[in-house]
Amino acid sequence: MKKKYRIFLLTFFTSLIVLISIGSIFMMMPDNNDKRGHSSVISDTYLPKSQDNLSVLLIGRDRSENNALFFTLMRFDAQHAVLSLAGIPTQTQISVGLQNDTLNRYFQRGGAIDAVRAVKQALRVSVDRYALLDENSLITLADSLQGVEYNVQSDMINESVNIRKGYQLLDGKRFKDIVLFDTEYQLDLEMAKKLIEQRITPQLIGNADTLFTKITGSMETNISFYDFESRKPALRHWIQNYSSRTEIFIFDGKYSEDDMFLLSEESVTRYRQTIYHLAGTESE
Repeated sequence: MKKKYRIFLLTFFTSLIVLISIGSIFMMMPDNNDKRGHSSVISDTYLPKSQDNLSVLLIGRDRSENNALFFTLMRFDAQHAVLSLAGIPTQTQISVGLQNDTLNRYFQRGGAIDAVRAVKQALRVSVDRYALLDENSLITLADSLQGVEYNVQSDMINESVNIRKGYQLLDGKRFKDIVLFDTEYQLDLEMAKKLIEQRITPQLIGNADTLFTKITGSMETNISFYDFESRKPALRHWIQNYSSRTEIFIFDGKYSEDDMFLLSEESVTRYRQTIYHLAGTESE
């Protein structure tokens, strides 16, 4: 029986935490153009522009085995005030030049740079930045947000994890244990969408500078402070006026006999049309 396409809980939980963190930072950081008593000026007067769009490839990394646990392409569309998440299977077959290999193998040989190059080739879209996350990143991210509220659907128990089902507040360690739990359990995509839209609010963080330092310090990334600083108006606009609107995309495809995931060309075309429609252009 061919291997099923699975998008692990880790993919969307990590995307959720990164997005909550970024959104909260921008909401709490002061803007140089703000005037006392007019905190809504930026949100009301901001004019969306394509320069504020940003795409980031999130890569979950197992340091002990130099292995990728997940790939998620996160795209912020400032012009249409929407954020999209697309999970890409680690075993996706991609041809780059004369090479034909899995996305994970590109990562293993050339790190995040080669993984970004492979994703751009496979999907024919822009990828501006990358972020590598490991176990410590997950713990730091969750603890920085004072925990994550989540309804665990079933008991998760093994030699090192003992988490019972039910709605609960997860600290960093328990959050990490859940997302790395060896199970077929998948997070419902609509649930991930609702969590993002509900949790990215300006009330989450009191010390934006400290949080920013913790988040960027816990991961390997080429996202710069200027990337964040220059998009504060766009993110405020998205959060305040569009309630952190988020869309989710799932690629269709099938696994070959040698366990390579073959992306459906129709699915890739549909993704590109979705992205370019959101961006108001046919190419980037």
